[in-house]
Amino acid sequence: MVRIAHCTDFSENAKKALDTILFNFWSFDISIDILHLVEDNYEEAEENLLLYKKELSYSLRSSVTLNTYLYRKEQKTDMLEKLNTGAYFTTVVGLDGIRKKVGMGGFLKELYQSYLGTMTIIPFLHEIKIENRCLTAVEFDNLEALYNLVKINDFMSFQFTKLSVLIRVKEALSEDKLKEVTLLIKKMSPSIQIELLVCNHQDSAKSILGLVAQKKLDYCFLMKGDFFDNLVYDLINNKKQENTFRESLIRINTTSDEILKIKQDENSVQRLSLKFE
Repeated sequence: MVRIAHCTDFSENAKKALDTILFNFWSFDISIDILHLVEDNYEEAEENLLLYKKELSYSLRSSVTLNTYLYRKEQKTDMLEKLNTGAYFTTVVGLDGIRKKVGMGGFLKELYQSYLGTMTIIPFLHEIKIENRCLTAVEFDNLEALYNLVKINDFMSFQFTKLSVLIRVKEALSEDKLKEVTLLIKKMSPSIQIELLVCNHQDSAKSILGLVAQKKLDYCFLMKGDFFDNLVYDLINNKKQENTFRESLIRINTTSDEILKIKQDENSVQRLSLKFE
């Protein structure tokens, strides 16, 4: 069973984020923990959370289990601890789209900075599709982080993913090194159509984002702490105009121990595996 955390403020944006995840996981056996941080009236929030769960229960198949958790404003640390110790495959949050507020809200910013697991940020304008164009990006010095693709390979196959892999390099890669990198990626995701892209350290953030924009992406997979992770964080957090993001962001936290386990035995890590009837 795949465990997912869903942080909601009962907004249309939060509901859209959950709808997207439910669509993408319709053939998976999942358990969803719904968490809400109370900002004003606790009793009203409690009633809204119960109503939210009831509405979802009517529309979801019986194999999806729902749990609710309510936290007062002064319990924010407890909520973050719950997320960090809940062994979730991902925590799902929404990002406002056009005609919504600019940048990240306070809680999302804090979650982005302190969350230790994999987080999925879904903008309001994200389009739900059967076939998806995805991108993962890492610095060459962090290349081994691509071993994390093992965890989501079944999920990408299910999404009919076309994957672009963007590597940021300090110096041009030789033909032999390009082949070596391509073979590594193919080993991690043998069933996925792969396109390898390379950008130089000298390229500006604007040039890199221009290259990415040409791909008309649906999802971006980023590794926490990598150059591209920081680039995207600054892009979202410092946006001065109405948000028009369409790409959902899946931010993967990785450790050297996990990478070592995957390298030694690809079956040693939790995978997002399909549910078989």
